[in-house]
Amino acid sequence: MVISWVARSLELWAMGLKRTDCILVGEDLEQAAKHVWRLEFLYGQFSKRLNLPPSSVLRYEGDRKLKQFNLANGSQTTYANGQEAGLQGDGTAIITMEEFGIYRYAKSMLAQAQIITQGSAGSTGGFVNIITNSSTHPEWQEIKATFAGD
Repeated sequence: MVISWVARSLELWAMGLKRTDCILVGEDLEQAAKHVWRLEFLYGQFSKRLNLPPSSVLRYEGDRKLKQFNLANGSQTTYANGQEAGLQGDGTAIITMEEFGIYRYAKSMLAQAQIITQGSAGSTGGFVNIITNSSTHPEWQEIKATFAGD
């Protein structure tokens, strides 16, 4: 839980530096929406102390579940479902996959994430951040070995 909150803080910092598109992936849409809410919560706390420009949100359902969080500089974070191979877009700067060890289609989600974080020629592209509390999942062991060889 602590690492997840730290990751949200770093994502928010990156979003504040320049226009940045992020995708937060959770076990399901409901879980992903809670992670997007964490960004809004953190921004709200900083806004109280630093007089920051307003942000906007698109709600999923309830108070602590958001489909989208936007900053005034054009940065936006959306959510995605880790239960299906459904990441789309291109040039996304940050993709964070929460609870990665329990994804049903971990390899295909990771492959899609790597593709959509590639930027156009001459750009820096983005990165994929994986957060998990399980290293015993067989697919996770294979993915860790793949990264070790890169």
